[in-house]
Amino acid sequence: MAMFHKNNTYRPALIISLLVGLSACAPARLDFKQLAPLPTDTVCRVMVLPFADNSGYPRGGMIFSRIFAADLIEAGNYLVPSEGDIKEVFRLLKIYPRQELNSEQIRLLAERLDVRLVITGTLLELDETGVGRDKKLGLGVLVGIYDGRTGARLWTTYNRRDGDDYRKIMHFGVINNITQLAHMVSKEIIKTWFDRGLTRCTD
Repeated sequence: MAMFHKNNTYRPALIISLLVGLSACAPARLDFKQLAPLPTDTVCRVMVLPFADNSGYPRGGMIFSRIFAADLIEAGNYLVPSEGDIKEVFRLLKIYPRQELNSEQIRLLAERLDVRLVITGTLLELDETGVGRDKKLGLGVLVGIYDGRTGARLWTTYNRRDGDDYRKIMHFGVINNITQLAHMVSKEIIKTWFDRGLTRCTD
């Protein structure tokens, strides 16, 4: 049995077709798509793989995937496999860091690590320019949920925000820190998932 705690990582890229119409230069928006229903049983074991990175920001995919995993665990009280356990299973299955995973590989990973859902993502944009009052931030990401028993993709969600969106839209003040922006973007996605029917481990 794999050990579970609150740190995890890994990364396959999402299929390019998911990016159609979701340009990183598109207006700020959240776009949710259900491709198939989630499992009806209570989900407690979830794996978040490190996100692929098309942003060009140093270690951006890793940074966002860890923030997303932490926010998901906090919101849903999920159990996740340790980073070491994930790396070991990748080694055993001869899966390489930059390799896109197919449904069978996702299913095998989930089986070995005893998880019900597998989450993958692609960081499309992470920009930080200017300083002080002139600082501009932008983040765009695409996230998918897969069924651990079949490897099938169930949901996809795209979200893109600028740092000042939260002042204009939500009146929270300007976000001028990459970490803050990543948390806001990830929490919006997670809230959408719960609103659409994802259950917390304690539900």
